Amino acid sequence: MKNQSFHPRKIRIQETQKPSYDELKTRTINALNKLGQQKFSMEPGGYSLDNWMKGVNMLLDEFEKEVGEGRLPPAYLEKRRQLNDYVSRPVLTSSMDEEISEYRRKIADINGGMASERARITSRVTELKDERSRCSADLARERSAISNQAATKNSDSIFRRLLGGNPKPAAKDPEIRAKELQSRLDTLSS
Repeated sequence: MKNQSFHPRKIRIQETQKPSYDELKTRTINALNKLGQQKFSMEPGGYSLDNWMKGVNMLLDEFEKEVGEGRLPPAYLEKRRQLNDYVSRPVLTSSMDEEISEYRRKIADINGGMASERARITSRVTELKDERSRCSADLARERSAISNQAATKNSDSIFRRLLGGNPKPAAKDPEIRAKELQSRLDTLSS
């Protein structure tokens, strides 16, 4: 086995060609696009607007260095200055605070309306349940009256009818009343 320290290796340095202006521009635009997909964090020490601006400025500084400031148009430098000024301006939050308080008021109004509507619906459901139980009880009484009436008719003797016993005054027909109650009960159930 040969000792590697006695066999020096040849170190090859590759010469990189300087990229063209279009390649630099494309590479910078792609990097800015990736930087534009970043999400800011509200946590302390998280990724913030300041970090984002540092990244943008580093990319643009590298682009300017590789292209050479002499080759950049004056409009580029003016746009970069405007971008830095625009982003470094403090945000006016007074109008946003007003909007937020307006939305909070609207949410409170909606929640209050929902609570009152919920109470109204609950009371109406209770009323309907009470009415349904009353109808069920009335229906049971009418059905028992129908069966009692049929039994009474059969038990009346022919002689009593012939001798002129006073027939009981006919009230509202229990069968019709039972049908009305059944339809009302079906309506309440639905």
